[in-house]
Amino acid sequence: MAPPLIRKSSGQLEPYSKHKLYQSLRRAGVAKAPAEEVVRVVTPQIGERASSRWLHDRVADALHGQSPEFAARYRLGVAVFELGPDGHHFEKFVAALLAEQGYHTELGITLAGRCVSHEVDIVAMRGEERRYVECKHRSSPLHTCDVKIPLYIQARHLDLAEAPNARSHDFWLVTNARFTGDAIRYAECVGLKLWGWDHPHGHGLREASRRYGVYPITCLTTPSPDTVRRLLSRYITLCRDLLDRPEAWDEAGCPPSEQEATFEEAKQVCRRQEIETTEDE
Repeated sequence: MAPPLIRKSSGQLEPYSKHKLYQSLRRAGVAKAPAEEVVRVVTPQIGERASSRWLHDRVADALHGQSPEFAARYRLGVAVFELGPDGHHFEKFVAALLAEQGYHTELGITLAGRCVSHEVDIVAMRGEERRYVECKHRSSPLHTCDVKIPLYIQARHLDLAEAPNARSHDFWLVTNARFTGDAIRYAECVGLKLWGWDHPHGHGLREASRRYGVYPITCLTTPSPDTVRRLLSRYITLCRDLLDRPEAWDEAGCPPSEQEATFEEAKQVCRRQEIETTEDE
């Protein structure tokens, strides 16, 4: 019997694979036994054809029944999409990942170039090392980062590099989207550093988030969507922000009935994880 077909966000159809679903759960940090149980529960629910979003929601529901922590980790990619639309929360997310690597970060810094001034999303410093980081947030998996963006970033890099009294620096382009092949080839050719959702392989934003326990507040499954919006409006971008500033809950007018469970879920999600290899499982 042919497997069901899954319609991806691009409209492309691909056969459903229990192994692929299992691998995605393990990459998200779900333990082996719960991952196997979710595959067992969800697989019979799939008809002849289903959307990838429908499948994602069914998996998240099954995980939530076992552990809100697992459900929150699984929806990391969707949660980062939901950090828009102005990009500020995504910049804060990236800055937190850089801080975990020992960088001192400053956001929204204007620097003078040879010809014009440029606002740099993040300036990251570690010893003598200096990074200028341009963040490109995307709100849908349909959006990629094509070659036009690194071309534009490289032009800014050259203008800043030729400014009077310019300091030595690397320019980085960071996005939660996927880079096209031309974007990667151009960046490699001119020395522009790329950091994407799954680029470089095994060391992208997805892995860094798990490794350092840096998760956006939008990944939590316990609070209502309205509560999450209220927290974002108080600049609570990350789960750790909520734990560091518990008073923001009352300041944002969030319901007391959700507070205890939300804080407990945030504590669990913020735990660092070892990144496991699952290819041979």
